[in-house]
Amino acid sequence: MHQIVAELRVYKPGSRLHRHDYHQVILPRRGAMSLDIEHRAGVVRQGVGAVVVAGETHAFSADAADSFVVADLPARDGVLPEVMADRFVHSPFFVIDRAVQGLVDFLAIRLSREALTGDLLVSWSKLLFGALAEQAGLAARAGTLDGAGRRSRLFEQAMAYMRARLHHPIGVRDISAACGVSERALHRLFKMHAGQSPYMVLAELRLEAACKLLMDTDLPIAEIALRSGHSDQSALTRRLRLSHGITPAAFRRCLHRQ
Repeated sequence: MHQIVAELRVYKPGSRLHRHDYHQVILPRRGAMSLDIEHRAGVVRQGVGAVVVAGETHAFSADAADSFVVADLPARDGVLPEVMADRFVHSPFFVIDRAVQGLVDFLAIRLSREALTGDLLVSWSKLLFGALAEQAGLAARAGTLDGAGRRSRLFEQAMAYMRARLHHPIGVRDISAACGVSERALHRLFKMHAGQSPYMVLAELRLEAACKLLMDTDLPIAEIALRSGHSDQSALTRRLRLSHGITPAAFRRCLHRQ
């Protein structure tokens, strides 16, 4: 791929797993898409977008009635700043605030009228990543953290705490205490860096851990549920079905067929 390609896209029902050598920005227009990017699960929906960094394996599922603004970007032309690529590898989902929504609406309207290529898409991409860099507290041009560095470190601390205690019955109060911030501040921190609440991120981490165990081990599903912090097998089944429309047993069978 040598130039940016942007389209209004709809997807056939069902979950698919693939990867590609270009970056991809996925923005909601109508409906929602479940995404699992290297086992970091989330949903692109009103108010939440995602970036799939080149080379990352991802699964996605959406209804045929849903539509999305999708931009494919060459991985080697620098349109996606390195510091932003690093951010999206760690946390691919982001909040669509007023500034980003304006860019989404602009591109969607133009794409509904004509195919777009060239300088306009380059300029649009730079505006998008500039807005997301400002939102995340990243100095995209310099490739360094700005005054929000402390918030980034606190976010990393919270993520590390949750990963280390996935199988424990921890809650937002425990996470905020471990980071030395209030629960309100923790919610703001996660909205900025992950686009969702600490509780939802914790649920995604637990699902990520369960999926990895389903892929890498032959452990019984009930044991996998407990090891990944779910109360029982039924809780894991509900969560996986909600996120990916598939049961743990079916997920494992799909992997074995590949």
